[in-house]
Amino acid sequence: MAGTRGAKPRFANTRLGWFAVAVLWLFMGALIVWGKGGLLDYLQARAQIRALQAEVQSLEEGNAALKADIQRLRTHPEAYEAEARERLLMKRPGEVILYLPEGRLPREPVRGTSGVSGEGPSEGDARQTPPPNPPVPPKRP
Repeated sequence: MAGTRGAKPRFANTRLGWFAVAVLWLFMGALIVWGKGGLLDYLQARAQIRALQAEVQSLEEGNAALKADIQRLRTHPEAYEAEARERLLMKRPGEVILYLPEGRLPREPVRGTSGVSGEGPSEGDARQTPPPNPPVPPKRP
């Protein structure tokens, strides 16, 4: 029985055995990288955490600004009045409020010339005339 004492298992000495171990290691490495909860999921979760932290920071800054506005409105009556006039369209007795359509500014008058004597206004100075008012339908008796 002296021959069995130092003998190694036959499977460990074959190329097939080493190939099986290498495939097993490759499979385990693939699971670590691409498997559920693997390296790619971890990196994606870290990116999501950074995005959420930036969003939280932005929301906290917005909350701080709103708290400052609340404090300003509580302590300064003129700021309170200005907000009411702008947001709620409130006015004082005797005031007239003019409403302008959104996106259109009042026309500015054409000023001067392009700087060259004898010429009229340049193309850059020309203003478009607004469309005429729509006709008013006649009143029915």
